[in-house]
Amino acid sequence: MAIMGIEIKTTPTDFCFPTTNQTRHSFTLYIEFHMVKNEECEKFARFYHSRCPGEWVDKWNEQREIGAFLGPI
Repeated sequence: MAIMGIEIKTTPTDFCFPTTNQTRHSFTLYIEFHMVKNEECEKFARFYHSRCPGEWVDKWNEQREIGAFLGPI
């Protein structure tokens, strides 16, 4: 979809995660972004920013800063 020359994209569908509840998919994308250290980093950043609510990302970032994040980062 393009509006005034700006192309809008979102995360491609991942059939491992049902479309009814995207919580786990959102969490997985956030973890993948922080684990990847190469040229795909920006792709994962776009993906988790488009799927994850801002409040969740803020909470996960705070947890990472104080060492209380439960994910494998």
